[in-house]
Amino acid sequence: MDNKPNEVSLDEMKEMAAALKPMWEGWGAESADEMLDLLQDGYCVKFHFTNGGPGYVGDLYIFQGSYLGDALPIEFTRNKDRGTLEVVKYA
Repeated sequence: MDNKPNEVSLDEMKEMAAALKPMWEGWGAESADEMLDLLQDGYCVKFHFTNGGPGYVGDLYIFQGSYLGDALPIEFTRNKDRGTLEVVKYA
């Protein structure tokens, strides 16, 4: 079991920026490039996730902005059917 954080690639960050389009304004971004800059300035990590019971198995991505007081982390998983990154938690 690999429960250590892994690096998020630039291509994956671009996918994350696109998946966050409905939230760009809340983060002060007006384009995918501006959202990508925020992702690169914050903390992005990927885990090879396996839960303890039946359910999701695959990559789990977590993004935390560079200021802890700004917002709570955003979590993404890869949709097994479509292969796209999807936001699963944004609190």
